[in-house]
Amino acid sequence: MRIIIDARLYGTYHRGLGRYLKGLIAELTKLDKINTYLILINPNNPEQPAGLGDNLTLIKTPWRQYTIREQLFLPGLIKKLKADLVHWPHINVPLLGSTPFIVTVHDLIINHFPDSRATTLPKWYYRFKLFAYKLIVKRSLQRTQKIIAVSRATAADISNYYPFTKNKIQVIYPGLGQPAPAAVIQNLPANYFLAVGAAYPHKNLESLLIAWSKALTALPPSKLIIVGRTDFFMERLKEFAQKLKIDQEVIFWGEASEAELTALYQKSAGYILPSLAEGFGFGPLEALLQGIPLAVADIPVMHEVLGEVPIYFNPRVESEISASLVKLNTACLLNESIIKNILNRYNWPAAARVYLKIYQDLTSNEASTGSSSLPSPAKHGGVGRPRSSAKAEKSLTEPDSLNF
Repeated sequence: MRIIIDARLYGTYHRGLGRYLKGLIAELTKLDKINTYLILINPNNPEQPAGLGDNLTLIKTPWRQYTIREQLFLPGLIKKLKADLVHWPHINVPLLGSTPFIVTVHDLIINHFPDSRATTLPKWYYRFKLFAYKLIVKRSLQRTQKIIAVSRATAADISNYYPFTKNKIQVIYPGLGQPAPAAVIQNLPANYFLAVGAAYPHKNLESLLIAWSKALTALPPSKLIIVGRTDFFMERLKEFAQKLKIDQEVIFWGEASEAELTALYQKSAGYILPSLAEGFGFGPLEALLQGIPLAVADIPVMHEVLGEVPIYFNPRVESEISASLVKLNTACLLNESIIKNILNRYNWPAAARVYLKIYQDLTSNEASTGSSSLPSPAKHGGVGRPRSSAKAEKSLTEPDSLNF
């Protein structure tokens, strides 16, 4: 069996999607020594798959995501590689091509927030790209053999926007990687709160800054550290902090290395996520892994992923965000067993088995027979703490009654 995985957005630079690809590819190549994996990579990406199995081949693919060149040239490459199946980890599937494929949907945030504030493009061009996006998403979901959703919340979104997909969707939670060793960072504030991620409008960081300005009088001397790539949106956020006259109370860290991020998590008073929409929740889970109290937006996916561990607040009410920051300063985590049960749901080795079963089911009988020496993955089931390999797999997907 020859399987193509599009990994042009591989690595931590590409945030949650890059982490997803990094974990999935590493575990698939540990699990499967028989099938051939053809990994499409961006040759200019600073982080590439390395040290993996002999059955993995990197294919340089110079066409950037979401471009006309991608649509024009990728189908020819896919055909030339003679694969049995393509796994697209995001909804940027070429409109042309006949190779069977599956697609992972991480979120449909653009469907919820199509506002042109979320782009630096001219309005006319953004509208054109939005039209192209909707066309590609609909056609991809119509043509795909299977849709993988990273959460029940995302699965519900897909079925609501595209009702014809209901029988194709399967929920598989991503795994949670091991944190890097902590860097030594000098001169960190004695007390600080941490927010990590992009500064896109739906992340709601302007509301966080307003809430922070109100919470300062009720907190001991503290800083708010915002970690995220410096871009147009982050620069706009800095200007907003200046308008609020709290720029001395906010540290815009910029992009952090994995080692720096570990250190920042470990020493923070708490992690806060005011986002209006998410597809999963790598950031708060990474903070939880480091034993950090959480305050997060009261949106369905956070309850699904984190249970009752965090402090929840209405992200559209700044006074609630302020109150949550004050609570966070003295918050204690739930007992260790509850946290362990939550973290154990996000298990890459078990998730990889479920993905491999899907690959096998969707390809020829000959390819499936060739993989028969691999452990047989369990069918998807309910969530819970893994106690064996079969039960670990059940924690990653939804019961049949919830499998859209």
